[in-house]
Amino acid sequence: MVGRPSLRVLWLALLCGTVGVVTVGLTWATPPERVPDTWPSPPQQVGAWRFQSEDTLKRPYPGRRYQYQLSGQPKLTVEVRFLAKPDVDIPSLLTTVHDVSGKLTRQAGVGGAFGLAQEPGAELLTGCVSAQGQVTLSEAEFRRGRREALGSPAHMVGWLAGRNSLRDWRCLWVILSVDTKNTSTPAAESILEPFWPQWRAWATEQLQS
Repeated sequence: MVGRPSLRVLWLALLCGTVGVVTVGLTWATPPERVPDTWPSPPQQVGAWRFQSEDTLKRPYPGRRYQYQLSGQPKLTVEVRFLAKPDVDIPSLLTTVHDVSGKLTRQAGVGGAFGLAQEPGAELLTGCVSAQGQVTLSEAEFRRGRREALGSPAHMVGWLAGRNSLRDWRCLWVILSVDTKNTSTPAAESILEPFWPQWRAWATEQLQS
């Protein structure tokens, strides 16, 4: 006859189980925060625009810059930077890498609002894209998006399976820009806005892979 387990054994089992859950939880709750060693290939064609060249972006936020070309149209540039922190405030960050004038104009889009801004000689469109495809501009939006992701059944299943982090602060900060030296602001915006959905989808895919 098997005797009943002693109180000490029960406590040890409970302690080991608790430590194991906490250890696994901490491991999965730590997102990969370093910049990728190799950047994935960009879309080779967006609408009628064709990929032309790329180069590396250095400090303060490392990333890649891609050039696209279409005959008869101004130069179009895409900058992608990897961020992994909760205090994502795009209007403030944008001033560290571009000479923007005035405030960002919010524009509703799929996944969330993106921002439009101007700098001398260029029109900009920007947003930070999460692994869930959410687009954010402010720290409050970014944190709210992470909380909503935590409550997603798909996210929890992925976490339990070890496929993703419990709290994932990563996002890809994308900046599209088009030369406005010979182009009006409305014309520049009509170029940038159709370009955005494919780049949002590309950024989402990279963070999910």
